[in-house]
Amino acid sequence: MKSKRILSYITVCVTLLCLCSCQNGDESAPSGTDGTTGDGTLTVYYAKGDPRIELAVSTFEEEHPNIELTETIFDTPQQMDDQLSTELSAGSGPDAVFLNSETTLDIYRSARGGAFADLGALIEADEEFSEDQYFPGVLDAGKIDGKQYFLPATMKIPTVFCQKGESSETGIWDLNSFISAVEESAEQRKNESSKSSLLFRSEDPVFTQMLRLYGVNFVSEDGKEVQIDEEMLQTVAETSKLLLAEQNKSNEMVSTYANDFSAITSRVDYMLWDGTDLPYDVWGYQSLYSSGGGELELAALSDENGAPLARIDLFGAVTSGAAGNTEAYELVKSLAESSGSSAGQVVYGMPVVKFNFVTSINVFSGKEGGSNIGGNQMSVRPVSAENSQKLNTIAESLQTFSLPNGRLLEMAEESFVPYFSDTSSYEDCLAEFRQKMELYIHE
Repeated sequence: MKSKRILSYITVCVTLLCLCSCQNGDESAPSGTDGTTGDGTLTVYYAKGDPRIELAVSTFEEEHPNIELTETIFDTPQQMDDQLSTELSAGSGPDAVFLNSETTLDIYRSARGGAFADLGALIEADEEFSEDQYFPGVLDAGKIDGKQYFLPATMKIPTVFCQKGESSETGIWDLNSFISAVEESAEQRKNESSKSSLLFRSEDPVFTQMLRLYGVNFVSEDGKEVQIDEEMLQTVAETSKLLLAEQNKSNEMVSTYANDFSAITSRVDYMLWDGTDLPYDVWGYQSLYSSGGGELELAALSDENGAPLARIDLFGAVTSGAAGNTEAYELVKSLAESSGSSAGQVVYGMPVVKFNFVTSINVFSGKEGGSNIGGNQMSVRPVSAENSQKLNTIAESLQTFSLPNGRLLEMAEESFVPYFSDTSSYEDCLAEFRQKMELYIHE
């Protein structure tokens, strides 16, 4: 795998939606499934909280009323991982399961061990399937040992937000520029206890989130060789150290202004935030829609006809369009140039595209619609890349993008904690991480 450089304008992170196979009975048409009529049952596991999964499940139910769908919804992905690990070891499990990129399951080993199905035969049999639906390289990212275990299904766009004045003054256009601006702001505000240069909130730890934003991969495409871009990893570690300090500062500030979101945002220059969390949970503060900033929404779902749709509303500054007809560069540009509402809090967003991947299983081949994996609701060519050199560059970079594994990210986080607390050098932490990776990959 080539060393990946920082992707400007849009940094690509991959989220997995995996469908894993129950190993009992005939894989192509398991017991209880009528392979000729399309009737039968389907069991599915997923963790609650992702509207895209819920949309996919409800769409499947509407389109296939003759299939009885049994859902098991877990409170957390880890709870689901624990149960799956036990069941798959025993040769059992659900017919399908949605996994995100934080899964601690070894997706490489599971695929090679037969837990997932090679989708090649289904793709060939699907007359509606077209590679034109996908960014170049994204399909290759779903391959392990040359077999197509994963297919892109949907996308979402977490976003980096920053204040109106800051974005126009610094001319931020990519992740490097953003970090440089935060560093400069942090230095200027070093002695201002009531203000922070950055408000960092995410479901992931800071270091893990930065690894995703940079698109860092740690292993070769075959999953057997340790490959680390040490220069990039050091940049991520040093940046995370800065962001952790700013996060601690902003957390104290948030405690003071917990009931006034406008007051919080007015005291920071930038927000590095998983945007999908913003409308739903901000430390229990549920009044965003009625706050002075106006409506704040981030969504990238299919429309009622199944076509991909990206709509981003930033405190009254609405940017929308059918994603299939809008170039990603223009989306970024329009976000950067959009003007805010009267409250004027957030007017800039740097999209960080996360592709959700789906893998089917042999159990589907015996059910109606099971081979129709290229339908509209599973199309994720969110923007046209033909006329944008910037997007083509991103697409080329995607061709070396291997699937991440949550356990590797966990090990990276664990290894570098001493560096963030000034108790260990970067070199020592890197050596510990490399040793853990070697043991993990070659065990």
